Amino acid sequence: MTGRIRETLRKSPALVGLRLLCWKLRFRLLRHSGAWKTAAPDGLPVPPEELRFLISGIPGYPVGDFLEMGRHCFQLIRAMLHRQGVELEDLGAVLDFGCGCGRTLRNFARLEKTRLYGTDYNPVLIKWCRPNLAFARFEVNRLEPPLAYPPETFGLVYAFSVFTHLPEALQHLWIEDFVRILRPGGHLLFSTMPERELPGISATACHRARPLVVASAPNDTP
Repeated sequence: MTGRIRETLRKSPALVGLRLLCWKLRFRLLRHSGAWKTAAPDGLPVPPEELRFLISGIPGYPVGDFLEMGRHCFQLIRAMLHRQGVELEDLGAVLDFGCGCGRTLRNFARLEKTRLYGTDYNPVLIKWCRPNLAFARFEVNRLEPPLAYPPETFGLVYAFSVFTHLPEALQHLWIEDFVRILRPGGHLLFSTMPERELPGISATACHRARPLVVASAPNDTP
């Protein structure tokens, strides 16, 4: 009964709105604080403004927003896996599909026993990642699968703000390839636009949208 009440409260529109407001206020404070103008707290390079624009569609996308959203996604991944009784340190290998300029993946850098990989369709982003985020291996992927990884390679594959921009047929093909490269018992986590946003969304709006995170981390390979 307690779990059912907790789940009902988690989905409450009022609480969802309150969480979004808190994030907006947090981003606004970071934006005007002057923090992270020259260096990030993690000691890693910050991608230039033009690359931050490429992944967000937001002109002048602030460094504080960029870093905080990456940290938020990382914490969400950790929390979702923890609910399944899995710790990030035990995954073996992790793939960030649609890694952009490493907004989320940079938060995995301290996992010394975890092999980290990133792949993206845009070679400009990968060209920046390779020398600046040397803790991971980066590759350029094609629009269609397959990826150039052998079967059963990864304990986790995640994709934030990628499927929103793919037609349904491609989404199914990519999921099939993710299943191929996931090891038995591996986990797949990805975000989509919330269902309530679907009616009336134009192609331009879809391109510019910042999808809400929706995640799934099953006990077994899907």
